[in-house]
Amino acid sequence: MSTLTHLKTVGDNIISEVGGSVEERLKILRVMNEVTGKVGLKEFTEMVGLTLGQTLGYLQGLVKAGFVRKVERRYSITGEGKIALKALSPVPEGMEFHFYTGIGQYTGFSAKSLKEFYELLKKVDVGALEFHVSRGDFENWITSVFGDTEFANEIMRIRESALSGESLRNEILRVTEARYKKFEKLLSP
Repeated sequence: MSTLTHLKTVGDNIISEVGGSVEERLKILRVMNEVTGKVGLKEFTEMVGLTLGQTLGYLQGLVKAGFVRKVERRYSITGEGKIALKALSPVPEGMEFHFYTGIGQYTGFSAKSLKEFYELLKKVDVGALEFHVSRGDFENWITSVFGDTEFANEIMRIRESALSGESLRNEILRVTEARYKKFEKLLSP
């Protein structure tokens, strides 16, 4: 059995037996996103703090999910992987989404992650949702912070549908949950 075949088998066994956490997969995506040059698998494994078998197993799962691509013997993060990484991580300081019901009328709620954004959508006054949707604030934030034009376009379609009140809230919740859960599910064991 060749070394690569053996390592692939070891990686498959580790993932199928142990699973693995979303945090470990996110760490692999984070390191892969930060590396600017070519890095060997051994060095990459050391950077992520996992065994070679674990790293290979996670990489295979991330390839299947579409977050990493393999070209010949090299791995790289995909655009969808970068979006997932941003969506499942806290946003940089100063990039939080602050909810307002009007100009200068802060609600006291700010989202520091896509998950927090989703949770706050359930709590904030529906007037805040109507205010931000009418101005395109949600889609601008989603595009500028997460780089997720697909999700931003879904929010834009909601704006163009002219929904209001609880119907608006429910539709924003539906598309936000679908996008967030997609990333979370694909990274889960």
